[in-house]
Amino acid sequence: KSFVSAGLNASRLEVMTIHNAKGLEFDTVIIPGLDRRAMTDEKAGLVWSELSTGAKQHLLIAPLEYGQKNTSSFYERIRSKENKRLDNELSRLLYVGVTRARRQLYLIGAVKRGKGDVLSKPVKGSLLDKLWPVVEKDFLAVTDSKRISEAGDVKGTSKSQTLYRLPIDYMETLSLAAEFPGNSDDCAAIVEFEWAGVTAKHVGTVIHDELRLMSSNLPRDWKSIREQSGVWKNRLISLGVPSALLAGALRRVEKAIQLVRADGIGRWILNPTNTDARSEFSISGWIGDQFMQGIIDRTFVDGGIRWIIDYKTGYHDGSDLEIFLKREWERYQPQLNRYSSLMAGLDNRPIKLGLYFPLHTRFVTDS
Repeated sequence: KSFVSAGLNASRLEVMTIHNAKGLEFDTVIIPGLDRRAMTDEKAGLVWSELSTGAKQHLLIAPLEYGQKNTSSFYERIRSKENKRLDNELSRLLYVGVTRARRQLYLIGAVKRGKGDVLSKPVKGSLLDKLWPVVEKDFLAVTDSKRISEAGDVKGTSKSQTLYRLPIDYMETLSLAAEFPGNSDDCAAIVEFEWAGVTAKHVGTVIHDELRLMSSNLPRDWKSIREQSGVWKNRLISLGVPSALLAGALRRVEKAIQLVRADGIGRWILNPTNTDARSEFSISGWIGDQFMQGIIDRTFVDGGIRWIIDYKTGYHDGSDLEIFLKREWERYQPQLNRYSSLMAGLDNRPIKLGLYFPLHTRFVTDS
């Protein structure tokens, strides 16, 4: 039985089995039904196993002896071996599912509560059973908080929450950005998505991916545009760029990478020999009483200064480019400032911030 995973890229939702998700990645992955049994304990009417002896292959077959109180030991040995194989496959399936997520992973499962609110263990053969040694404490914490909630607050009043089912014709009318907390970089990502459009968002994803790969190699080891073009095209297709827009999207990616390769600032930013250089560096921590997190596109140390740089793959077609760049800086400066505050807890060197625009080969800094 396959488990269903839901992958989210921008505002696009894809629902698929974990088997079908192999080789793909999503910003957010949701895996529901972890408590459901993935394999059955029912005894099959016939079990078999392959056996190798030297160069020969043998097939061992054992039937279930209906009407007998006990099955043969030969049947049980083969069945036990097959169950072990299925159990290993379940572990591999779980690994595939959780590693599809780039940024956020949601695992959803449930267990029963017995007398005295004692938690029952997950069903054998379920993904939750595999995770139980790690997540049991989280389930216990939820149970403890529920007891406190049901006992009431200090004044003795009980707390409850009512859930309502939305009508079948319900349509969301609010901006997606309003659903994200103010301290999340996802909010800015949603705003950028709505401003630039779906295809531009996917173009940006491919450009970011290529810049990350380029930052791991010296320029002499970079593959040619022609060699990489097919890879970028397939990546755009996998992200969902429609065929009518594919050629234009691919040209945009090719142009951006070609410009960066010829740009001195771009080559400086991507130089893998920079001190303590990182690409797509995940960072998190507390700023005041709020927990913040984010991903820095590029950071390194040069001349004793820690640089924090984000790539912006938007394109402005007009004469007022300087106004556009200024507005983009104002728009993303709060996000960069958060990164700076978090980085200050890891590095006591002076910090400088910058936005790099590959399609304009322009670098905007805080100086």
